[in-house]
Amino acid sequence: MLPQADKIWIRPSSIKTFLKNPYEWYQTHILKEYTPPKSYLTLGTAVHHGLNIGYAQYIKTGVIPSNSLILEATNEEFLKLSATTSWQEGEDSNEFADLANRLVLAYHKEIMPKIQPKYTEQYVEVKFDKNPYIAGVRGTIDLITQDDTLVDIKTAGTISQSLQLKHELQLSVYSLLAKATDLSINAAQIHEIIKPTATLDTRTRIVDITLQEQKADEILEQLASRISDFYRAVNGEPIIDPANLFHMSNSEYMYA
Repeated sequence: MLPQADKIWIRPSSIKTFLKNPYEWYQTHILKEYTPPKSYLTLGTAVHHGLNIGYAQYIKTGVIPSNSLILEATNEEFLKLSATTSWQEGEDSNEFADLANRLVLAYHKEIMPKIQPKYTEQYVEVKFDKNPYIAGVRGTIDLITQDDTLVDIKTAGTISQSLQLKHELQLSVYSLLAKATDLSINAAQIHEIIKPTATLDTRTRIVDITLQEQKADEILEQLASRISDFYRAVNGEPIIDPANLFHMSNSEYMYA
């Protein structure tokens, strides 16, 4: 058993990584091997930061913030992140900065006026007191509205027809964490900002996601067991259930 301070925290956003490639997850979350962010991560993080600053101001004043406030926060974050971004050949950081502005402006115009925010960047966690390696699950919810809707903001290159399947696990885990932290959650949504193309301008949409909390809870238990076994394996310790290490059920394949 690891000391409490050394135990692993599972983040909802990292669950897909483990299901797809356990060793990549181990390198990133256990060995803490630093990989410079790629352009799309820098873009998404800057957009999220700008909108978070905007919602924080909205919550404080009760008034929709100016687009200049959101743009300033977005640009400051982008400038900070771009210095350590792994830009690929042919990528222009100025074009990505302009794209970040277009995305937050579209959201500010089309979605923010429809929202009454209660919390933004809400931290939530649940501890696993009896797991010898896993401290628990924790993460940050992008937004919770006044009608107790959990919101995850996504940027996308194209319109997906399978948002329910792609995101129900992550949002269901966030809902479980929120309720364990005594926050009320009645529903869940994806706020999606779709990047412009050669023929289409930036688009936005709000998509309702049906929460599958029981399924998410079951997968979390299986995942905690598998991560513990994986941790034992890479450290040369006996594995309680070798068949459990890489076996995945059909339901888990859907999320990988």
